Amino acid sequence: MSDITKEEMREKLANIEQIRDIIFGSNIREFNNRFEKMESDLSRLQQEFHDYAQQLKSVFSTDIRATNEAFDKKFKSLSTESKEEATELRQHLERINRKFSNSIESLDQSLDTQTNLLRDEFNQTSKLEIGCKKTLGI
Repeated sequence: MSDITKEEMREKLANIEQIRDIIFGSNIREFNNRFEKMESDLSRLQQEFHDYAQQLKSVFSTDIRATNEAFDKKFKSLSTESKEEATELRQHLERINRKFSNSIESLDQSLDTQTNLLRDEFNQTSKLEIGCKKTLGI
């Protein structure tokens, strides 16, 4: 084996690489394509979730502001009525605020859960690809 020159060794290694590409090349390209698609899908979904959450926050904020303004006007117009009525209105406003806050929290949790699931799936695919590359000696 000491009779083999560096050039001959390089040529043999190149032949091995060609054989490996012939045998496994399509699988590796398929894994790479799937991996890239998953990355793209994950990025798109994250952006969609983010945009959707921002839209919901905007809508809820507008609704909360409108509700607050409506109750403030009503409170001012009813200022001559008893303290008991004013307390009831504030309690109703708090319930609405809690409802919207809970909805936003629920949506945020759902978004986090979906993002974590996608991240886990992405990591599993990455590990699978790395495992395949190690198995293939790439």
